[in-house]
Amino acid sequence: MSSLDSLDLSNNQLSGGIPEQLAVGCSLLEFLALSNNKLQGKIFTPNFSLTNLMELQLDGNNFSGRIPDFLSNSSLLYALDVSNNQLSGTIPRWMGNMSILTKIIMSNNHLEGIIPVEFCHIDLKLVDLSVNNISGRLPSCFSPSRIRQVHLSKNRLRGSLPDSLGNSSTLVALDASDNFLTGSIPSWVGRLSNLSYLLLNNNKFEGRIPIELCNLSQLSLINLSHNNLSGPIPPCLKITALKDVSEDYVHVLIAAGPSSFSFEEPIEFTTKNVSYSYKGKILPYLCGIDLSFNNLNNLSGNIPPEFAVLHFLSYFNVSYNNLSGKTPERIGQLGAFDESSYLGNPFLCGTLVQKNCSPIEPPLTPKGSTGNNVEDGSIDMVVFYVSFIVSYIIVILSIAVVLYINPYWRQAWFYHVEMGVKSCYYFVVDNLPRQFL
Repeated sequence: MSSLDSLDLSNNQLSGGIPEQLAVGCSLLEFLALSNNKLQGKIFTPNFSLTNLMELQLDGNNFSGRIPDFLSNSSLLYALDVSNNQLSGTIPRWMGNMSILTKIIMSNNHLEGIIPVEFCHIDLKLVDLSVNNISGRLPSCFSPSRIRQVHLSKNRLRGSLPDSLGNSSTLVALDASDNFLTGSIPSWVGRLSNLSYLLLNNNKFEGRIPIELCNLSQLSLINLSHNNLSGPIPPCLKITALKDVSEDYVHVLIAAGPSSFSFEEPIEFTTKNVSYSYKGKILPYLCGIDLSFNNLNNLSGNIPPEFAVLHFLSYFNVSYNNLSGKTPERIGQLGAFDESSYLGNPFLCGTLVQKNCSPIEPPLTPKGSTGNNVEDGSIDMVVFYVSFIVSYIIVILSIAVVLYINPYWRQAWFYHVEMGVKSCYYFVVDNLPRQFL
């Protein structure tokens, strides 16, 4: 088949390895897809001669070993997908010399080592290195000008996000969750005007949530949970499902060609304490915000009654805050959430927390009171501690005075003290092992 330029055998039950005749004889092959089979062994033999290959899809098999270096002979390669295999070794540095390579998907393997600095030399549109053992830092020069998706979750990356990534204005999805990233969430994220999916959860980020995130008008999903973030939540933070942003914008994302946005790259989000991976047609409908497990200021005040009319709310939990007042009526979507969504808010009342909201009359103000001092009913802890210590001392002194005045009570007191000491002594002696006597 020396004239064959396209071969797709995906989604079958093929087993064994890739025949050497395929890698040698089909010299004009441009597109090869063997995805989702049961193929195994090394990807290609050293006699590989597919120099015209432009797109290679080998995902969803059991290939093992390293990514072959002789694949660099395919200088026209623009898309490589070897995800969901058993590949090991490091990420090849020769990829930085592939000037046309724009799509690299190598997730769910056993790759290790660092991300090569040579990645800074190629203008990627999509890179997915998720679920590997990649360590080190993201190269400081990494800033593809036309990149759409960066997926680096579930690795061992350290350090901070490089400032150079702030120049990637076309970025739509940034997923660096489940790593060991540190520092603060950079303010340059607010310059990524096309960003829709931001997942930085399960890291070691600290500091405040940057107010610049409010500039992201197309933000659909943000997950900053399980970090060390502190301070207030920006009141202007907003999210909108991608399908509601702009039909024209969505059409641009799904446009044909290698530069399009791939809705087949999974986005993981936790709802109702269970993590799900979303991809495909459902992704434009996905929207959510998760800031749980941080050190943010506790929420206070009332729960807005408008929450009762939300018809798209799939998960709601405001536990362990300082919320007060009446819970929303158990109607609409909020009727699906029970008392567990409001735990740890002692000042909440209503049917959802099984606590009556009895009216509380305001305290009477003395007629002669003047000035701006207003009692709020709170306890002055300094006065409380002082009064407690004084009361305790008075009780001790009273007992001492009584024993001093009344000799009979004094004799009985010392008798009971002596009997208590003897009882404790004999109890200890009777229960100690012999080697301690």
